Amino acid sequence: MQQYKNALIIKHEIREGPGIIENILKKMNILYKIIELEKGEKLPEKIENIDFIFLLGGSMNVYQEKEYPFLKEEVKFIKKVNKIDIPFLGICLGAQILAKTFNGKVNLNICNEIGFFEVELTEKGEKDKIFKGIPKTFPCYQYHNDCFEVPKEGILLVKDREGKHQGFKIGKNLYGFQFHIEFDEKLIFDLTNQKNTEKINEVKKYGEKIIKNFLNLKKEGRNE
Repeated sequence: MQQYKNALIIKHEIREGPGIIENILKKMNILYKIIELEKGEKLPEKIENIDFIFLLGGSMNVYQEKEYPFLKEEVKFIKKVNKIDIPFLGICLGAQILAKTFNGKVNLNICNEIGFFEVELTEKGEKDKIFKGIPKTFPCYQYHNDCFEVPKEGILLVKDREGKHQGFKIGKNLYGFQFHIEFDEKLIFDLTNQKNTEKINEVKKYGEKIIKNFLNLKKEGRNE
């Protein structure tokens, strides 16, 4: 009997959906649940049966805990995830929350990047399994004002031409990317009114590859 894997997608805003992540989960027959934090839905108490977690972006910043109480709950949630090594991928705001969880600094409103950019793998990034089949330099889509610094216990995997941190890893299975690997044509158009099929298709190609690599990671089942 086939044993299905389970994924959890955590959304901060209704308009910022999982994009190509959802399409890939369906194609790989991975069961998934979407939690809508903006609608007041709660993070799960029990997470042992979850195989993958995606934490998406949003327009709020990590320090707006009074306006968005779920931000504080997410920090507690990520610490629980780390204890049992569930593969975790934070995107944009999700990456910033991951950085903040491990005492990495999040810089507000100094990294305004919207549109198509190129990022570069570090030496350790080139060796990491999540970037298998990805060239050292590749295009991506950015949509953010805030940015993060890699926590002391983290590993820098991706940077941009100016040296700003774009991707990092904590432990074996926790990843955070500033750029959007999940964006498809609809998400980009809905958020920015941009249409550039050729560039979007190129970005999607690498995004899909990274997501599939992530979904091939295994939960370590570490107990502490």
